[in-house]
Amino acid sequence: MRKAVLVVLAMALVPSCVFAVDGVVLINQSTVMAAGGFPYVISQPGSYKLSGSLTMNTTNTGNYQQGPNRFDVAIVISSSSGVVLDLNGFSIIVNNTDPNLGHGAFAVYSPVISPSQLSIKNGVITINSVPFNNPSGFNAPVGILLLGCTSCAVEDLTVSLVTNSSFGYAVGLGSRSLVRHNRFSAPQQSGIACPSVVVENTGVNQTSLNADGCAAANNVQ
Repeated sequence: MRKAVLVVLAMALVPSCVFAVDGVVLINQSTVMAAGGFPYVISQPGSYKLSGSLTMNTTNTGNYQQGPNRFDVAIVISSSSGVVLDLNGFSIIVNNTDPNLGHGAFAVYSPVISPSQLSIKNGVITINSVPFNNPSGFNAPVGILLLGCTSCAVEDLTVSLVTNSSFGYAVGLGSRSLVRHNRFSAPQQSGIACPSVVVENTGVNQTSLNADGCAAANNVQ
């Protein structure tokens, strides 16, 4: 009897916000803070879902380091493959108020060289920023940065960079990816490597993608 009571108590102590009944890992502002704050790191393959919106503010020194570079990142996907991130209708918001910020700010970023089979879908990503200091390369705002990501998917998202800067991407993806039913608003053309399938998006230069070898249809710039 005592053992049964202890089991019930132990189960009651497991945070209900960590796992959904189907094994999906749930993420919200509280779980991020409980895990140590931003960036929230996804290191294992699996399904992840927002159960509330996330808001991250940039810092002077960045919250994530890769080699000699530091960035501010809301979610880092360090698993090399097999991750589904469902925003579940919620938002990831990155706020920057520093006009002299000397590093990049990303909502979702993978540090893995050539990851594969990563999927991000169904929600809103917004980066609110004043102009960045001499933005170029990684020193810029980017909504989703999955460089070299093959067989990846970005679907049913609204990705907006609210900035006066002339540099910044909505998404950066590798080849053989699927980009479908998105609304992109960013200073520069989204960085989508061809060949990929890019269909029914707003804020995408279809002519450029067709010329580069992507299967692009029904997109509006």
